[in-house]
Amino acid sequence: MRETIIQIISAFVGSLGFAILYNVKKTNLALCMLGGGLTWIVCLCAKSITADLFVINVIAGAFGACYSEIMARIRKVPKTIFTLPSIIPLVPGSGLYYSMIYLFFEKQRDVFETYGKNTFLTVSGIAAGLVLVSVIFKYVSKLSGKKEKI
Repeated sequence: MRETIIQIISAFVGSLGFAILYNVKKTNLALCMLGGGLTWIVCLCAKSITADLFVINVIAGAFGACYSEIMARIRKVPKTIFTLPSIIPLVPGSGLYYSMIYLFFEKQRDVFETYGKNTFLTVSGIAAGLVLVSVIFKYVSKLSGKKEKI
């Protein structure tokens, strides 16, 4: 339980750090932070339901994208302001790092393949979730006759 709380706090703080790095206005920083934290909570909940990395990240990525779309409409700003900080906690930085270490320096191809596969599934899942929500919002927007701002 303690580890879970630390992960969630880290997701909130990490999202805030990236929002600051991307020069998000102060009025939107808390919402960016909230998006990253909530996306990580959804990811943890999805992990308790299934062990499939792709499905976990589709669910979490879709939530982050949906949150971003909704907040962008409420705040009347581009959705990328919320999308990037919201999905940052999902990005498999350590997986990519260890994949490269085991491929180029340790020359352990079997370990590289495990890390590489997991990293690929994670990144593909995030992308699929983002695309899925984006297409749905565009379709709904088209049906309602409203033009979407990018």
